[in-house]
Amino acid sequence: MTNVEFKNAVREFQSKFKELENSVIIIENKGDVHASMQGNIIGTITALVDAAHNDEIQFSILLTVGEVLRDSLTPEAISSLTKVNLKKQLEKNVN
Repeated sequence: MTNVEFKNAVREFQSKFKELENSVIIIENKGDVHASMQGNIIGTITALVDAAHNDEIQFSILLTVGEVLRDSLTPEAISSLTKVNLKKQLEKNVN
């Protein structure tokens, strides 16, 4: 799948589901993984966690992703990413 094909697939998805506020699209094709995320990150994470609570396969996927991220990021990188996200959310809520 080329980037153009993936972008077209994302556009088609978005046109069919216009009411979605948060979405994550992940497409695997012959070993290549393409991903797109739209919306508020907190809402997206909440939706993923809710899905994981209802589906043991999704739960195991989230655990695996968490382990990979934990192994690949330094404690300083994790801390700075968290601080940046919290700061942006606070600024958004204040305004």
